[in-house]
Amino acid sequence: NIYTGASKVVNKVDMLSTPEYVALRKEAFANDGETPDDQNAPDLVLWDQNKTTDWQDMIIGNTAKLTQVQASVSGGNEQTRFLLSTSYRHETTVLPNDLPFHRGAVYLNLDHSSVDKKFNITTSVSYSGIKDRSLASDVTSFYNFAPNYPVYDDEGKFYWYRNAQNPIAYLQRRNTNKTKNLVANSVIRYTVLPGLNVKTRLGLTQTNMDQMQVYPKVVFNPESSIGSMTYFGNSEVSSYIIEPQVDYTRRIGEGKLQLLAGGSWQENTRQGKSFIADGFSSDALLEDIGSAGSVTVRTPTLYKKYNYNSFFGRATYNWKEKYIVNASFRRDGSTRF
Repeated sequence: NIYTGASKVVNKVDMLSTPEYVALRKEAFANDGETPDDQNAPDLVLWDQNKTTDWQDMIIGNTAKLTQVQASVSGGNEQTRFLLSTSYRHETTVLPNDLPFHRGAVYLNLDHSSVDKKFNITTSVSYSGIKDRSLASDVTSFYNFAPNYPVYDDEGKFYWYRNAQNPIAYLQRRNTNKTKNLVANSVIRYTVLPGLNVKTRLGLTQTNMDQMQVYPKVVFNPESSIGSMTYFGNSEVSSYIIEPQVDYTRRIGEGKLQLLAGGSWQENTRQGKSFIADGFSSDALLEDIGSAGSVTVRTPTLYKKYNYNSFFGRATYNWKEKYIVNASFRRDGSTRF
């Protein structure tokens, strides 16, 4: 199964052209009885009165493209059945720079029983990976910039005026998020003797994320810039669960005896760190933390660990479906208690 498509921003705000904008601004100054100068009105004194930039078209005017591919195969026989599926998604944005989103995933489900039906195992495993390079901020806030605000100065460098941000320079920031996620579950059952069954449930979840935000020197106003820098961060979440269980059923006299015993072992760990790196000799090295002149660990670092253990047992005797005698026991332990 293959799907492809495209999207554009169609409902945009109607904005003034530069001649319309300039006329409105001059009228405002005339009404206030003030004289425009390069301090209070650079758009009327310093900037080109005939050049019009539609910031909406420049920032969010591109066509976002989407391609998604899915495939699956299944089969088996009386004892074994399986399903294997995979998917891939590639998506771009309406921004002028190439900031794609990638996601790939694989899923496997397996069910197997022995010929005598005493043994059975069911397993499911899914793995997905994401690489997202979209900016970690909303750039549509620049839509109402003056239509004649310069993008470049006379030397071809990004233009800056006081503390105003240059929208196109802002887009030179780079953001990369990589996420890997593994989820696996399995149930194993075996009939030891008639009425005696052993079962174990297993589970594992593993999530890793690496994040990088790159700020080259060109994205900062030279008058206030402290130089290029990069934020690095990583986090990991892992958990597992093991739940063995034994049940026994036998008829005694005119009643039925049921015995059940089991336990649960669970652990969950969360950890992560983040760093600020600067002092790079070149902006070409901003994605290499080892090339930084200075690396600062951002606090607080994350580390949390949770454990949970339990044991339980139950005995039930049902006589003629009229009278029931039940006894149970349970013991729990947790790091949160």
